[in-house]
Amino acid sequence: VLHSSASLQQQAVGLRFLFCTLSCWGYQYPLSEEPFLEKLVLWCGASSPKASTTPTLHDPPPPDEIAMLEEERAVYAHGLLAISMSSIEYADEAVRTPAAPFAAQYLRRSVQQQQQQQQQPDRDTPAAAGNAPASAPPLTASASAPASASASASAATPCTTTAAPTSSAGGAATEGGCQQTSTLPNSGVAVSVAGQHEGPQGGSISAVPSSLSLRAFALRKLRMCICCQFLSKLGEYVEALAPILQEGGVDTLIKLLEQHANDPRILYDTLDALCALLAHKRFAELFVAAGGVQLM
Repeated sequence: VLHSSASLQQQAVGLRFLFCTLSCWGYQYPLSEEPFLEKLVLWCGASSPKASTTPTLHDPPPPDEIAMLEEERAVYAHGLLAISMSSIEYADEAVRTPAAPFAAQYLRRSVQQQQQQQQQPDRDTPAAAGNAPASAPPLTASASAPASASASASAATPCTTTAAPTSSAGGAATEGGCQQTSTLPNSGVAVSVAGQHEGPQGGSISAVPSSLSLRAFALRKLRMCICCQFLSKLGEYVEALAPILQEGGVDTLIKLLEQHANDPRILYDTLDALCALLAHKRFAELFVAAGGVQLM
């Protein structure tokens, strides 16, 4: 990960491996190494001028594999930083950085986009979709046999798919030569995933690969969990309360409970963040006034 000649792919894969293992083992080497933490802060993007535009669940997927790897590196670096908050020494320093405000802002933007999505029932795909031509209807797993001969020929074209990724994995891919709609697990959202379709001269026109759409969705869902983990680790600090309230932390967490009631991963991390923030009398008053107790 830290070697000067390491490629972007090696960094992303290395960080993912460390994130998976340290999620089980907890805070230890290499999180105790200062040069490693400095790289994580740089890669996660929380202090970047573009932090407020970090892609959320319903934003378009990355345009290519390079952009996808950059986003993977950022998310896994962010996840490792969340694990490092288990160290009181590091958390004491991080509470005075943009870490908590960034987490609260990202969650607020995520729930706002989800709310806008729910208010548009005529749209069956998030903003991440939209690369498929209007003339090509999506295929679903329960679709009946095509009526026309041309549709039958199209259906006979091999299309290989793998299982859709879960929020904790973030890296499963789906490759195929067809256009289809995939409903991601525990999301209730159908994502139109585009592969290749024939052009006017019979050539192949590449849209955003299906694997990028699915990987991006799972990765951003994971980032929501990571942001909740930041709030749970830093939420008890008095210094973190003001920026979290400024980003509408009470309403955001209530919306997360409502929107992701059937997603055990996000629900667990949301409740964990609430446990920390309810230690503050002001937050608890606002939470009760907003109907949080009845919701729980």
